Amino acid sequence: MEAAGRARCCPAGVRRGRRRAASKRGGLGRRGARGPHWRCAGRHRWVDRSAAAACGGGGARMMPVPNRILVALEPVDFRKQIDGLASVCESQLSEEPLDGTLFLFRNRRGSSLKALMWTTGGFTMAYKKLEKGRFMWPCGESGKLHLTRAELAALLEGLDVSASPRLTRWNPTNQHDDTPETS
Repeated sequence: MEAAGRARCCPAGVRRGRRRAASKRGGLGRRGARGPHWRCAGRHRWVDRSAAAACGGGGARMMPVPNRILVALEPVDFRKQIDGLASVCESQLSEEPLDGTLFLFRNRRGSSLKALMWTTGGFTMAYKKLEKGRFMWPCGESGKLHLTRAELAALLEGLDVSASPRLTRWNPTNQHDDTPETS
C-alpha cells in the first residue's frame, strides 16, 4: 500500500508524474510548467522521458494492439478524415472498418501516414509525419497488404518491410499461416 498523495512508480522507480519547475529552487519557467523530464523516486533525480517510456511509465496507449493490420498500397488524399478513410476501407479495400482492424494509409509524397482503427465506442485515428525522409512503403499486386506487428514496428521506424523475408509460422488457433512461404 502506498501513502496517500505519493505517486505510483514503475518497477524501475520512475515516478509517473511530470516535473514542476519551481522558482524557489532556481528552476526555469513558471510554476507548474511541464518539463521534458520525469522524477525517479528511487534515486531522487530527474530522468529522461524515453527512459520512463522504456520501462512502462510512458503513459497511456492510444490504440489497443490489433489482431489484423492492413496497409492500403495506393496513396490516399490526406484531406480525408475518419469518415472518408472509413469509406476508403469499404470501397477500395473491400474491408469492414468496424471489425477492429488497424488500417494504414499514406499520402502521395510518402512523408505522412494515418492509422485508423475502430475501438470500443468509436474510431481512433493517429497521424505521423516525418520531418525528413519518406516511409518505405511495401509493394504488392492487390490494393492492400497484411502486416504483422513486427512489420508494423519496422514500417514506423522507417525500415523497408518488403525487403525482409517473412518466415512461415504455425498458428495453433486456425492451424494455418496467412503469410506467404519464402525459400
